[in-house]
Amino acid sequence: MKLSNPVIAAIDIGTNSFHLLVAQIDKKNKLNVFYKVKQIMRLTSELGHKAKIISKQEFNDSIKILKKYKKIADKYNAPVFAKATSAVREAKNRKEYIKKVKDETGIKIHAITGEKEAELIYKGMQTAKPISKEKILCIDIGGGSTEILYGKNGKTMFAESVKVGAVKMMGKFFHDYHLNKKAIIKCRNYVEKKIKLKRDIDFNVNYKLVVGASGTIHATASMIHYSKHKKVLKKANEYKFSKKEFDKIFDKVLNKKTSVERLGIKGLEAKRADIIPAGLIILNVIFELFKIKEIILSENALRSGIVFESTKEIKMNTG
Repeated sequence: MKLSNPVIAAIDIGTNSFHLLVAQIDKKNKLNVFYKVKQIMRLTSELGHKAKIISKQEFNDSIKILKKYKKIADKYNAPVFAKATSAVREAKNRKEYIKKVKDETGIKIHAITGEKEAELIYKGMQTAKPISKEKILCIDIGGGSTEILYGKNGKTMFAESVKVGAVKMMGKFFHDYHLNKKAIIKCRNYVEKKIKLKRDIDFNVNYKLVVGASGTIHATASMIHYSKHKKVLKKANEYKFSKKEFDKIFDKVLNKKTSVERLGIKGLEAKRADIIPAGLIILNVIFELFKIKEIILSENALRSGIVFESTKEIKMNTG
């Protein structure tokens, strides 16, 4: 008798937030979600972006979150697969943090490379939409890095991680999250330069679809949807927005100089009001470099990719 795939607890330890997804891959590679939760947790932010150190307070706060996530995973009898991205992989005290988390929670964290992150995002996207036979440009703007991948017939043609993210760029260019024209130009030029330095990226790829995931892109869709329909976006998966629609929101957000002013933007999650300008600047550069006309959203990304890959790993190990 063929056994069903295991239930997996995937934890995404990001720069802006920690996510837990308890899910199972079905026979058609679709994701059955049993539980999901996210909590804002900005590692390496307390001591400033230059320090690249996870502070004592961040140690304590994040371990509390991970203990809760472990209890939830145990309720589903789900093995935990935890992947850490930009903040942890760049932290000077990364090894100490990973060891303390293991000692106190039993969770073993793997700090993955940016390229591996991009590939897991691509796998995750394939559980949300049948894109494995398409030419896809995948974009994921996180808190500490941006992943750009080109996939063709389910295979990765190039995968790059650029060290520009919404949290990181706000910390670098905008003191107290306050906007001014000079800083906006500096930030934009820096982002463009960093992306262009990635030699493997082909800006002239013949993509059929541009699929976007994670915080900044979801926030953009939410603001666009609210501006058009005066209601909250409930179903993000496969939601589309055009360059023209993006440009309107881009101008609207960047005209709000402070976080407090940005709190008034309908459709924008309050906890993202401080960092959204940098995320939009990154997305604006990507729109222009790749001459993108439209982006389609994927609700599934890194966490779903972790479930997908971990399922295969378990099946291989159990024969």
